[in-house]
Amino acid sequence: MNKVKALSRSYAQAIAGQPILMYFEPISCNFVLYFTVNTNIQQPTIIYINEDLNYPNGNVIKVSPADSLTWTSTSRNYYEFSITASTKNGTTINIQITPKTLNWFNRAWNWLKKKISF
Repeated sequence: MNKVKALSRSYAQAIAGQPILMYFEPISCNFVLYFTVNTNIQQPTIIYINEDLNYPNGNVIKVSPADSLTWTSTSRNYYEFSITASTKNGTTINIQITPKTLNWFNRAWNWLKKKISF
């Protein structure tokens, strides 16, 4: 693992509430954020991810409760999570961001392309 990748971590730059847990696992690149939402905060929760180093094949975002947040990618490497109208103050929210994995066919195709030098 190169030094830049080892030091590059996903993290929340702003949280619309009280953080409970924020964790980034550098080998798997799994990111987790738990927080208690404060509906009086009008600004979104902002999460930075390094797409090139940690999520080169894309990512999967899971939010629990599922209808508590909406999200958009406002610019490369940044996601904004906004509280929905149905989310009650004090709700504990979990955001998980994991790398999208290639299926067996894509892995085999990439291996074959390297061997044949397409």
